Amino acid sequence: MSLSCYVEKLPILYQEFAESERFNAGNKAHRAVFSSAQDLIQKTPAFWRKYVMPRVQKDFQGLHRYLSQPYPDGPSLYLECIEANIERVERTLSAAAA
Repeated sequence: MSLSCYVEKLPILYQEFAESERFNAGNKAHRAVFSSAQDLIQKTPAFWRKYVMPRVQKDFQGLHRYLSQPYPDGPSLYLECIEANIERVERTLSAAAA
């Protein structure tokens, strides 16, 4: 999620999910999570804030702090890049809705 091209790669990520769905067709334990690339993009900010970040903070005990410069209380380029990408997604969604 921190890659500079992450936002542009989301449609490709959706294609991977769609391929998995086709491969697992009929498997009741496997269900589609996204109906389209746009659906994936719309759900990305909530996925980061409500699922990934809480897990990073709680389950992984804030492991990202080891990437902070200076350690341990400096900014984390990793988190800053992810937040910038999430903001790009939100701006794109807002512009599309206007």
